[in-house]
Amino acid sequence: MITLMSRRPADGGMTAVSLSGLPSRLSPASGSGVREENGGKAGKGCGRAKSGEAGREAAGDGNCEFLIFPGDVPEIEGAVTPCAVGEQTVCRIRESDGRCRAVLAAERLLEYGANSRYGLAVKLRKRGFSAGEAFFAADRMVEKGAVNELRDAEREIARIASKGCGRMRIEADLSAKGYSRETVAAMSDRISEIDFAGICRSVIRKKWGAMPADPALRKKAVASLMRLGFSGSDIRGACSKKD
Repeated sequence: MITLMSRRPADGGMTAVSLSGLPSRLSPASGSGVREENGGKAGKGCGRAKSGEAGREAAGDGNCEFLIFPGDVPEIEGAVTPCAVGEQTVCRIRESDGRCRAVLAAERLLEYGANSRYGLAVKLRKRGFSAGEAFFAADRMVEKGAVNELRDAEREIARIASKGCGRMRIEADLSAKGYSRETVAAMSDRISEIDFAGICRSVIRKKWGAMPADPALRKKAVASLMRLGFSGSDIRGACSKKD
């Protein structure tokens, strides 16, 4: 028999659920912090529980603790006394727990800096969450306003431009960081407002003092500027004005 006890944790946004009677064992890869079902009926088809991320499992006694979102498993909401639950309920608890843990991990990641929706999901995947859990958490952060691609992309544009890079580098970096095509397209006007010829001129002055007159050196300088994302017109504009 599987029994359940639930309580509302201090944060108020989730419900802590304790299940007892789940047969389980440490997998050979337990050093990575992952625990797996041993094939018992109660856990069949329910996937994995990630130690420290998707559930804490008490050593040797078959007790597991999970977090669930309100409304995900309505039949156990508010349960404060032990009650029996079935296999389907256990699966729903595990699924909700994975989403809860992914949301908590996403919130911690965003404390370190801005992320695009896709970029945040990729980081969560690298931390062991499934694609469904990762994108659920990323979408949740978008809904809460913690991820705002237009706002964050504008900051990223200013940061990259300040490092002496041109339009092509900016657009490539935005795409590499997972900003959507729609976001990059929406930022087109903002990018067009930047004086790339002026930035290019500053880079030339810093690297060479002036554009090299020697054809071979000039060719190398142009190639270097183009790798920084400047266009031919940016370079010509930078060279046409005298300081």
